[in-house]
Amino acid sequence: RQAPVVSPPATRSPVVPDNSAKPTRVPESKPPERLTVPGSTAATGISEPQKKSVTSASRENIKGESNEERPQATPEVELPKPSPVEQKSAGSAVQQDPPRQQSSRGVPSDPIAVSTEELKSIQSACSTARYRGEFYYQACLDRQVDSLNKVGKRPDLSGYGDWERKAMMSACSSSLYAGPANYYQCVIRQQQALVKTPSPPDMSGFAEPERKSMQSACSSSQYAGPANYFNCLHRQVSALEKLPRPTDLSRFSDQDRKSILSACASSQYAGPANFYACINRQAAALDKTPGPPDLSTHTEFERRGILSTCASSQYAGPANYNQCLHRHVAALQRTPVPDLSGLSEVERQGMRTACAGSQYMGPAAFYQCLSNRLRKQGR
Repeated sequence: RQAPVVSPPATRSPVVPDNSAKPTRVPESKPPERLTVPGSTAATGISEPQKKSVTSASRENIKGESNEERPQATPEVELPKPSPVEQKSAGSAVQQDPPRQQSSRGVPSDPIAVSTEELKSIQSACSTARYRGEFYYQACLDRQVDSLNKVGKRPDLSGYGDWERKAMMSACSSSLYAGPANYYQCVIRQQQALVKTPSPPDMSGFAEPERKSMQSACSSSQYAGPANYFNCLHRQVSALEKLPRPTDLSRFSDQDRKSILSACASSQYAGPANFYACINRQAAALDKTPGPPDLSTHTEFERRGILSTCASSQYAGPANYNQCLHRHVAALQRTPVPDLSGLSEVERQGMRTACAGSQYMGPAAFYQCLSNRLRKQGR
């Protein structure tokens, strides 16, 4: 029999995927730049930027507006993104675009007028979310845009003085890293606080050193905004008006005057009212304390020991120093001087060395130490 002729199967051309499309590169964020508020150009030198409209297309620009500046690298194959819309057919190679995402509060990410600086700030605020993946990065962008929608009209600082504008922008500079919406909210809080705060107090009736002292005492409060600084000045003026002027120190000796001023030097950093109150306390304490005791009846060793022990008490004022002198003189009068004449020179030197540490507590403590060692030796 003749063998049946089997025709070869029809060959099918393999489907070659179209790789001609240029792969999408991962966007690279630009470093953040300082935002400026409309109406304020003195602090940053940035004029009010031109507004743009954030649509679904411009949101892609937020994600990768710096792609053109990035050097060419080895192309990478982009993995397909999951789509919430199912394919019409399982074999279809066409993927439909997903519907527009809704924000977490149900408000769609509709277009909103933002500036170029705001776009850069949003991209910088979401830069860390990019490392977690494209989904988290896109969600961060949506939150930032949604927050800008809630802010509404941008704060206007054009009606404030140059110093007030700079102080408010400086106080809110750290909030800029959380995005432009957070920065604007901080500026709005600064404006609201400044409205409730009275104008800076009139300090023309005070002496120049007093004005400088009040301004220096409130200098650190400027970092919290102009309202906080003005409130600090008002507290300083009110405290100084209620306090009597410092006591006349001319009735004291030159040494006592220098000691009082030295003891109250650190209180000047809290303002002139605190400094005057310190001087008044020092003068009142010195009036109640007897003068320094007479040390001429004591030996040179005893005088040096008393003065050295009480040297540190001078920083607390002359009254405290005189009280220290009186305490050590009274203690020295109650303590007898030990007799070391019955000891050899080596023994005397050894006992003095053993009691050397007690000299820092005064000559009376040193004599007491020597007496105790003689008692232990039975002498």
